[in-house]
Amino acid sequence: MPAPEGSQHRRDIQGLRALAVVAVVGDHLLGWPTGGFVGVDVFFVLSGFLITELLLRERASTGRISLRGFYERRARRLLPAAWLVLAVTLLGSWLIYSGPRLAATVTDAGWAVAFAANWRFGLEGTDYFRADAPPSPLQHYWSLAVEEQYYVVWPVLLVALAALTSRAGVRGAQRVVVGATAALLALASFAWAVHESAVAPTVAYFSTFSRAWELAVGAGLAAGVPVLRRIRPVPARVLSWVGLTGIVASLLLVGSDLAFPGPWAAAPVAATAVVVLAGVPEHADGPWLLRNRVATWLGDRSYSLYLWHFPVIVLGFAVVAETTVTRAGAALAMLVAAYYSYELVETPLRRSRRRSSGRAATSGVLTPRYRLLVASLGAVTVTALLAGLALRPTAAQPEVDLTAAAPAATTVAPLTAAETRWQEKVLAALETTDWPVLDPSMEQAIGSAQAPDDVVACGVSTESVDLEACTWGSPAARKTAVVVGDSVSLTYVAPLREVLGARGSWDLVSLGTFGCPFVPLPVGRSSEAVDDCATRRAAALATIADLDPDVVVVANSSETPDVLGTGDSVSDTEWARGVEQLLAPAAAAGAAVVVLAPPPGGTDIEECYTRLSSPVDCVGQVSDSWVSRARSEQAMAADLGGTWISSAPWFCFRDQCPSFVDGVPVRSDAVHMTTAFAERVEPLLASALRSTAALTGGASGAGGPLVRGPEGAGSRPGSPTDRPGAGLRSSTPGR
Repeated sequence: MPAPEGSQHRRDIQGLRALAVVAVVGDHLLGWPTGGFVGVDVFFVLSGFLITELLLRERASTGRISLRGFYERRARRLLPAAWLVLAVTLLGSWLIYSGPRLAATVTDAGWAVAFAANWRFGLEGTDYFRADAPPSPLQHYWSLAVEEQYYVVWPVLLVALAALTSRAGVRGAQRVVVGATAALLALASFAWAVHESAVAPTVAYFSTFSRAWELAVGAGLAAGVPVLRRIRPVPARVLSWVGLTGIVASLLLVGSDLAFPGPWAAAPVAATAVVVLAGVPEHADGPWLLRNRVATWLGDRSYSLYLWHFPVIVLGFAVVAETTVTRAGAALAMLVAAYYSYELVETPLRRSRRRSSGRAATSGVLTPRYRLLVASLGAVTVTALLAGLALRPTAAQPEVDLTAAAPAATTVAPLTAAETRWQEKVLAALETTDWPVLDPSMEQAIGSAQAPDDVVACGVSTESVDLEACTWGSPAARKTAVVVGDSVSLTYVAPLREVLGARGSWDLVSLGTFGCPFVPLPVGRSSEAVDDCATRRAAALATIADLDPDVVVVANSSETPDVLGTGDSVSDTEWARGVEQLLAPAAAAGAAVVVLAPPPGGTDIEECYTRLSSPVDCVGQVSDSWVSRARSEQAMAADLGGTWISSAPWFCFRDQCPSFVDGVPVRSDAVHMTTAFAERVEPLLASALRSTAALTGGASGAGGPLVRGPEGAGSRPGSPTDRPGAGLRSSTPGR
């Protein structure tokens, strides 16, 4: 991102840097432009061009490339500012975060220092248990890691190519060989990017192999500089405007729903390449939009601005509410930090070798005018932050009746006595202004296991269902319940097996899978994940057919993922129809279908809970997606003659959802309840089941309807008591 020392100072390139960093900052701070993330692709092309041109000119003028000199210059140019931001970010994280998030930030810093942050975030993004975690304040270091890996490998390759051309005795062939090598690398990397973006998009976004082609495009341009100098003034001017227009169009039109970086990064990469090549001739001046003082000033400081912007945003909004005022304060804070980082760290160190030993590196920097500027901007920034603290959200008065989610054709039972008593505890939690003593603590709850170890083990395999390990109950059990769904279903297994185990006549089989919703749609984070989920879903359906269970319980997350490769979201109606398609054979065979609603809206406890927060900062609301899914699932349950059970009274008072109830943290992340809270849910689930059903009668017809729900949902007669798999039951619960 920063310009290499000794490179020709091109104002249009500095303007491109300014445009790229403003786009990235705008995307992260304001969510606009939608394609602001392509600013990183602009940086990659510029880095590939400038570094290669620098090394080729060194080779032409001295007859060699000094790797030691190159790495010394790069280290002096890049590392001090990067490590300063790392140190300040770690200090800020220590003051704000606690527990797992602080530990994760320290780990991120270690990967950043090792020039491998992109692999850290790429692999973490494919880990289901961390995929929904809030962003790290150091996540932007991934792009620096890609460039640093390029700086390590590419100069060595250039030295090797120079040695080969020298031995071949072909004068002037070095640029041709370098250009051809860069072209081959670009083609291979682009092909891999297209493939990996389709099958593993998260890894592809951060992968060095999927990004190398962007740097190689810049390197190829540098190899062709002697030819590009022949471009005439008028064509050069036209090309520069065409390229600039292409970059702006990419910022506005390329969205996160497109396959990236392959092939859609080709648009900003090609546009940047056009601007760069149009500016090679000595007579070229480039568009005024890239050469004005503001653009070049920002371009000079783009590296520092990029380094500071993300920690300011992530740490700042962990302390204050995100409002127009605080966004302005964040923008000002990152500009101030970038300015003085550039003046006090980047510039003195870059010029240190050209200064005499008797001259201070920071001479003339801290003049009275600068001190006045620091005081003024600091006062404005502090004022903005204090205003943000004053605008922190306060507890909202509950207004929404959750029963409004019920479709007209469905009868939702009133609260049970246990739920009514529990609602008093939920309301008490909402009225709490200071964090109470919790067991487990919030630090222990954040990122904790979503289910007991034996249940987790049943949900991680995507190949087969281990009935021996994933069945709980008595050898004498006469009835079987099966649980299917994604991770939400697995969080319900422990309370369900306790409720059913207390009756003495039930087996419970867990067939849910982490990251695999029980729906016949290609949803997932990669094509491999979609295939794995399809395999596990088929195995679950085969097991249900073999077991012929009395009850099938289904629970999925209320957040609907996009269909892989299309960017299209699935409607709740389509989702419910898919679930109904899978459950229809079991219902037709006589199984009672129970749809357990997932936990309604809540905040991500890992993001909202800090050393400076209060309980009100972590109060969530019932989401629109939860209400919409509830309507569809209620209708689907009615069509199957089954029932839908609302989880809303367990987690929320009307539409307000606290982060703890009765001394226990509710969630371990944005979606899943803690295992401790699942124990609190157990009697509530039991009361919901008992309110309209006698579990002792179960599905055999002796006790009436199994659970509360739609009118007419009752027991099923004539279910068999001997079924395949009976010999796999264990006499020890929790096996």
